[in-house]
Amino acid sequence: MLQRRDGTVTALSAGGRALGIRPEARIAVEPVALGLGDRLVLVTDGITEARPSGGGEFEVEGLLAAIRASDPAGDASATADAVLAAVDGHAAGAVLDDVALLVIRAVPRSGAAALTS
Repeated sequence: MLQRRDGTVTALSAGGRALGIRPEARIAVEPVALGLGDRLVLVTDGITEARPSGGGEFEVEGLLAAIRASDPAGDASATADAVLAAVDGHAAGAVLDDVALLVIRAVPRSGAAALTS
């Protein structure tokens, strides 16, 4: 997922198998230009497939909603916390699959101009 600094969230079209499962990795490539304050949210299927016993999966729509509900001006850990809380709430605390989440936020280089609103 890509969250722009203005709060706009879009699902990227590329995706692929988890790295390390098979020796012949099939890696999807989708170039994305990040501006200051933009973030990438990368997840495993344990996030999108999380579900309560007998219930529906969290799915991409749930992930999009959780990211949209997070503060686009906040730090990367706040976005990660918001997504994980939404997944846990959806699955009623019983997430069964492994969950991995990486949030990358574009920040200015050391010595560069500070990020402004």
